[in-house]
Amino acid sequence: MARKFGLRDIGTALRERDVLDKVVPIVPKHRLVPEKSALLVLDMNYVCAHRDFGIGPKFPTIGLRPDYFYDRIDDTVIPNIQRLLAFFRGHSLAVVYTVMGTEQADLSDLSETWKKTYPRIGYDKSRTGTREFMVREEVAPREGEPVLLKRSSGAFASTDLDGLLRGRGLDTLVITGVESDCCIYNTAVGANDRGYKTMVLEDATTTLTRTGHKTMLRAYGEIFFFNVRTTDQVLQELGKALAPRSSLASPAR
Repeated sequence: MARKFGLRDIGTALRERDVLDKVVPIVPKHRLVPEKSALLVLDMNYVCAHRDFGIGPKFPTIGLRPDYFYDRIDDTVIPNIQRLLAFFRGHSLAVVYTVMGTEQADLSDLSETWKKTYPRIGYDKSRTGTREFMVREEVAPREGEPVLLKRSSGAFASTDLDGLLRGRGLDTLVITGVESDCCIYNTAVGANDRGYKTMVLEDATTTLTRTGHKTMLRAYGEIFFFNVRTTDQVLQELGKALAPRSSLASPAR
């Protein structure tokens, strides 16, 4: 019989959190080079990122409160992605999207494990032409911006994201979207494994719980695999890198 989670576990978790908070990351602090950087908007399609679709209606039956996840998407994640999109587009920098879904009604394009999981979380309804498949209109892609169909938690496992980035000479990935402790984390680790300088934006990502968000980004990811930044930090660094070029391009008066 499985032992229930209790006070002893809470104490252990708190002690380990205190230790991890003092650990110096092994991964170096990456420098943002604008023309080498891509903004990745991960799985912001309705099935993943809107409370009326996907797992949203199932929250009460699985014992989760929807307020943290979906309120944070609406109030924090989307506004920050909008700011990033405006900057990247305004400076002709690379923007790439992924959407979680399937092309086949019988799910025959999925792995055996995902075939079983998709119907349980409503992802089987995310097919081309459906509302579930569409990226939320607040952060929708523009013409010419790649939208990759993703059939796995990590984007590199089931898309040609690697080929797309390498083909454009990009070596840095700025990751936003959902969910921090699942698709974001696995994509970021996959990017690091393939040699990309990887940054996950703490305030442009989220997951089902506050603990899951912080633990996977700060306690594990930031130590070994990727940098954790804020939207302001990325915009400021990119802005500083581009400023000298803007002044050189300005005509003398």
